Amino acid sequence: MHLGKLASVVMVALAALLTWAPAAKAQGYAQLSDWCYGQATDDQTIRGCTAVIQWARENPRDTGAAFYNRGIAFASRGLLDRALSDYGQALRLRPSADVFNNRGSAWRRKGYPDRAVEDFDSALALRPDYAGALFNRGLARTDLGQYQQAVADLDRALALLPGDAESLEARGFAHLKLGRADAALLDYDGALRANPKSPVALYGRGIARQSKGDSIGAKADMTAASALQKSVADDFRKRGVAGF
Repeated sequence: MHLGKLASVVMVALAALLTWAPAAKAQGYAQLSDWCYGQATDDQTIRGCTAVIQWARENPRDTGAAFYNRGIAFASRGLLDRALSDYGQALRLRPSADVFNNRGSAWRRKGYPDRAVEDFDSALALRPDYAGALFNRGLARTDLGQYQQAVADLDRALALLPGDAESLEARGFAHLKLGRADAALLDYDGALRANPKSPVALYGRGIARQSKGDSIGAKADMTAASALQKSVADDFRKRGVAGF
Protein backbone atom coordinates (compact mmCIF):
# COMPACT_ATOMS: atom_id res chain seq x y z
CA MET A 1 0.00 0.00 0.00
CA HIS A 2 2.72 2.43 0.98
CA LEU A 3 4.84 1.38 -2.01
CA GLY A 4 1.92 2.07 -4.31
CA LYS A 5 1.52 5.55 -2.90
CA LEU A 6 5.25 6.20 -3.25
CA ALA A 7 5.19 5.05 -6.87
CA SER A 8 2.28 7.37 -7.55
CA VAL A 9 4.10 10.30 -5.96
CA VAL A 10 7.22 9.57 -8.02
CA MET A 11 5.19 9.39 -11.23
CA VAL A 12 3.45 12.70 -10.46
CA ALA A 13 6.78 14.36 -9.64
CA LEU A 14 8.35 13.01 -12.83
CA ALA A 15 5.42 14.26 -14.90
CA ALA A 16 5.69 17.69 -13.29
CA LEU A 17 9.42 17.78 -14.01
CA LEU A 18 8.90 16.84 -17.64
CA THR A 19 6.28 19.57 -17.96
CA TRP A 20 8.44 22.17 -16.20
CA ALA A 21 11.66 21.59 -18.15
CA PRO A 22 10.47 22.87 -21.56
CA ALA A 23 8.70 25.78 -19.89
CA ALA A 24 11.85 26.72 -17.98
CA LYS A 25 13.90 26.44 -21.17
CA ALA A 26 11.42 28.66 -23.00
CA GLN A 27 11.47 31.16 -20.16
CA GLY A 28 15.29 31.15 -20.20
CA TYR A 29 15.34 31.78 -23.94
CA ALA A 30 12.84 34.62 -23.55
CA GLN A 31 15.16 36.33 -21.06
CA LEU A 32 18.19 35.87 -23.29
CA SER A 33 16.24 37.16 -26.28
CA ASP A 34 15.21 40.23 -24.29
CA TRP A 35 18.86 40.88 -23.47
CA CYS A 36 19.80 40.55 -27.13
CA TYR A 37 17.09 42.77 -28.61
CA GLY A 38 16.24 45.07 -25.68
CA GLN A 39 18.06 47.30 -23.22
CA ALA A 40 20.85 45.45 -21.43
CA THR A 41 24.46 45.72 -20.36
CA ASP A 42 27.17 44.83 -22.87
CA ASP A 43 27.78 41.49 -21.15
CA GLN A 44 24.07 40.66 -21.14
CA THR A 45 23.75 41.63 -24.80
CA ILE A 46 26.68 39.41 -25.75
CA ARG A 47 25.30 36.50 -23.74
CA GLY A 48 21.76 36.94 -25.04
CA CYS A 49 22.70 37.38 -28.69
CA THR A 50 25.13 34.46 -28.56
CA ALA A 51 22.25 32.26 -27.39
CA VAL A 52 19.93 33.60 -30.09
CA ILE A 53 22.55 32.92 -32.77
CA GLN A 54 23.44 29.44 -31.49
CA TRP A 55 19.87 28.27 -30.95
CA ALA A 56 18.93 29.37 -34.48
CA ARG A 57 15.24 29.89 -33.76
CA GLU A 58 14.89 33.27 -35.44
CA ASN A 59 14.42 34.20 -39.09
CA PRO A 60 17.50 35.43 -41.01
CA ARG A 61 16.72 39.13 -40.55
CA ASP A 62 16.33 38.78 -36.78
CA THR A 63 19.48 36.66 -36.61
CA GLY A 64 21.21 39.46 -38.51
CA ALA A 65 19.97 41.89 -35.87
CA ALA A 66 21.45 39.63 -33.18
CA PHE A 67 24.86 39.72 -34.90
CA TYR A 68 24.58 43.50 -35.22
CA ASN A 69 23.64 44.05 -31.57
CA ARG A 70 26.39 41.74 -30.38
CA GLY A 71 28.83 43.61 -32.62
CA ILE A 72 27.87 46.90 -30.97
CA ALA A 73 28.47 45.35 -27.53
CA PHE A 74 31.85 43.95 -28.61
CA ALA A 75 32.84 47.37 -30.00
CA SER A 76 31.78 49.05 -26.77
CA ARG A 77 34.15 46.72 -24.90
CA GLY A 78 36.97 47.43 -27.35
CA LEU A 79 36.84 43.95 -28.92
CA LEU A 80 37.01 45.34 -32.44
CA ASP A 81 37.95 42.17 -34.32
CA ARG A 82 34.92 40.39 -32.90
CA ALA A 83 32.78 43.41 -33.68
CA LEU A 84 33.98 43.47 -37.29
CA SER A 85 33.23 39.77 -37.66
CA ASP A 86 29.69 40.23 -36.33
CA TYR A 87 29.05 43.28 -38.50
CA GLY A 88 30.11 41.23 -41.51
CA GLN A 89 27.60 38.51 -40.61
CA ALA A 90 24.91 41.13 -40.04
CA LEU A 91 25.54 42.63 -43.48
CA ARG A 92 25.24 39.19 -45.05
CA LEU A 93 21.85 38.61 -43.41
CA ARG A 94 20.33 42.11 -43.32
CA PRO A 95 22.43 44.87 -44.91
CA SER A 96 21.61 48.35 -43.66
CA ALA A 97 23.10 51.82 -43.41
CA ASP A 98 23.46 51.47 -39.64
CA VAL A 99 25.55 48.30 -39.92
CA PHE A 100 27.84 49.86 -42.54
CA ASN A 101 28.20 52.96 -40.36
CA ASN A 102 29.13 50.99 -37.26
CA ARG A 103 31.55 48.75 -39.13
CA GLY A 104 33.17 51.85 -40.60
CA SER A 105 33.62 53.26 -37.11
CA ALA A 106 35.26 50.01 -36.00
CA TRP A 107 37.65 50.12 -38.97
CA ARG A 108 38.57 53.70 -38.11
CA ARG A 109 39.21 52.81 -34.47
CA LYS A 110 41.52 50.02 -35.66
CA GLY A 111 43.50 52.53 -37.72
CA TYR A 112 42.10 51.80 -41.19
CA PRO A 113 40.42 55.08 -42.24
CA ASP A 114 40.45 54.07 -45.91
CA ARG A 115 38.34 50.98 -45.21
CA ALA A 116 36.17 53.10 -42.93
CA VAL A 117 35.46 55.52 -45.78
CA GLU A 118 34.36 52.62 -47.99
CA ASP A 119 31.80 51.56 -45.38
CA PHE A 120 30.57 55.11 -44.83
CA ASP A 121 30.18 55.43 -48.61
CA SER A 122 28.01 52.30 -48.55
CA ALA A 123 25.95 53.64 -45.66
CA LEU A 124 25.34 56.90 -47.51
CA ALA A 125 24.44 55.08 -50.72
CA LEU A 126 21.60 53.49 -48.77
CA ARG A 127 20.70 56.63 -46.80
CA PRO A 128 22.06 59.87 -48.33
CA ASP A 129 20.82 62.06 -45.46
CA TYR A 130 22.50 59.98 -42.73
CA ALA A 131 24.11 62.67 -40.56
CA GLY A 132 26.02 60.14 -38.45
CA ALA A 133 27.69 58.57 -41.48
CA LEU A 134 28.54 62.00 -42.90
CA PHE A 135 30.12 62.98 -39.59
CA ASN A 136 32.08 59.74 -39.36
CA ARG A 137 33.26 59.97 -42.96
CA GLY A 138 34.40 63.51 -42.23
CA LEU A 139 36.51 62.19 -39.34
CA ALA A 140 37.98 59.40 -41.47
CA ARG A 141 38.80 61.80 -44.29
CA THR A 142 40.51 64.07 -41.77
CA ASP A 143 42.59 61.07 -40.67
CA LEU A 144 43.55 60.58 -44.33
CA GLY A 145 44.52 64.24 -44.75
CA GLN A 146 41.58 64.87 -47.09
CA TYR A 147 40.61 68.08 -45.33
CA GLN A 148 38.57 69.70 -48.11
CA GLN A 149 36.45 66.57 -48.47
CA ALA A 150 36.14 66.34 -44.70
CA VAL A 151 34.80 69.90 -44.55
CA ALA A 152 32.29 69.07 -47.29
CA ASP A 153 31.02 66.05 -45.33
CA LEU A 154 30.79 68.03 -42.12
CA ASP A 155 28.97 70.86 -43.92
CA ARG A 156 26.33 68.33 -44.95
CA ALA A 157 26.18 66.82 -41.46
CA LEU A 158 25.65 70.27 -39.92
CA ALA A 159 22.96 71.10 -42.47
CA LEU A 160 21.08 68.08 -41.10
CA LEU A 161 22.01 68.70 -37.44
CA PRO A 162 22.56 72.46 -37.05
CA GLY A 163 24.69 73.42 -34.08
CA ASP A 164 25.94 69.89 -33.36
CA ALA A 165 28.98 70.45 -31.13
CA GLU A 166 31.00 67.42 -32.25
CA SER A 167 30.52 68.23 -35.93
CA LEU A 168 31.56 71.84 -35.32
CA GLU A 169 34.67 70.68 -33.45
CA ALA A 170 35.58 68.27 -36.24
CA ARG A 171 35.08 70.89 -38.95
CA GLY A 172 37.02 73.43 -36.89
CA PHE A 173 39.97 71.05 -36.77
CA ALA A 174 39.83 70.49 -40.54
CA HIS A 175 39.82 74.27 -41.02
CA LEU A 176 42.90 74.53 -38.79
CA LYS A 177 44.70 71.98 -40.95
CA LEU A 178 43.76 74.00 -44.03
CA GLY A 179 45.12 77.19 -42.45
CA ARG A 180 41.68 78.80 -42.13
CA ALA A 181 41.92 80.33 -38.67
CA ASP A 182 38.84 82.54 -39.06
CA ALA A 183 36.61 79.63 -40.10
CA ALA A 184 38.04 77.46 -37.32
CA LEU A 185 37.38 80.19 -34.77
CA LEU A 186 33.74 80.44 -35.85
CA ASP A 187 33.27 76.67 -35.56
CA TYR A 188 34.88 76.41 -32.15
CA ASP A 189 32.83 79.37 -30.90
CA GLY A 190 29.71 77.56 -32.08
CA ALA A 191 30.78 74.33 -30.39
CA LEU A 192 31.38 76.19 -27.13
CA ARG A 193 27.92 77.73 -27.25
CA ALA A 194 26.55 74.18 -27.31
CA ASN A 195 29.06 72.81 -24.79
CA PRO A 196 30.93 75.54 -22.87
CA LYS A 197 33.18 73.04 -21.06
CA SER A 198 34.47 71.17 -24.10
CA PRO A 199 38.27 70.87 -23.77
CA VAL A 200 38.56 70.09 -27.48
CA ALA A 201 36.70 73.23 -28.53
CA LEU A 202 38.58 75.39 -26.02
CA TYR A 203 41.98 74.13 -27.11
CA GLY A 204 41.09 74.34 -30.79
CA ARG A 205 39.89 77.90 -30.34
CA GLY A 206 43.15 78.65 -28.55
CA ILE A 207 45.09 77.39 -31.58
CA ALA A 208 42.94 79.52 -33.89
CA ARG A 209 43.49 82.59 -31.71
CA GLN A 210 47.22 81.93 -31.64
CA SER A 211 47.22 81.77 -35.45
CA LYS A 212 45.50 85.16 -35.54
CA GLY A 213 48.03 86.73 -33.16
CA ASP A 214 45.79 86.79 -30.06
CA SER A 215 48.33 85.31 -27.65
CA ILE A 216 46.44 86.33 -24.50
CA GLY A 217 43.15 84.78 -25.63
CA ALA A 218 45.00 81.71 -26.94
CA LYS A 219 46.78 81.10 -23.64
CA ALA A 220 43.55 81.54 -21.66
CA ASP A 221 41.72 78.99 -23.83
CA MET A 222 44.54 76.44 -23.78
CA THR A 223 44.97 76.75 -20.02
CA ALA A 224 41.24 76.27 -19.46
CA ALA A 225 41.21 73.27 -21.81
CA SER A 226 44.15 71.60 -20.07
CA ALA A 227 42.48 72.10 -16.69
CA LEU A 228 39.49 70.14 -17.99
CA GLN A 229 41.51 67.44 -19.77
CA LYS A 230 45.23 67.08 -19.13
CA SER A 231 45.88 65.15 -22.35
CA VAL A 232 44.23 67.65 -24.71
CA ALA A 233 47.48 69.37 -25.76
CA ASP A 234 49.13 66.00 -26.51
CA ASP A 235 46.03 64.87 -28.39
CA PHE A 236 46.25 67.90 -30.69
CA ARG A 237 50.02 67.53 -31.03
CA LYS A 238 49.67 63.90 -32.13
CA ARG A 239 47.34 65.09 -34.87
CA GLY A 240 49.87 67.64 -36.10
CA VAL A 241 48.58 70.79 -34.40
CA ALA A 242 50.66 72.29 -31.59
CA GLY A 243 50.06 75.24 -29.29
CA PHE A 244 52.58 77.26 -27.31
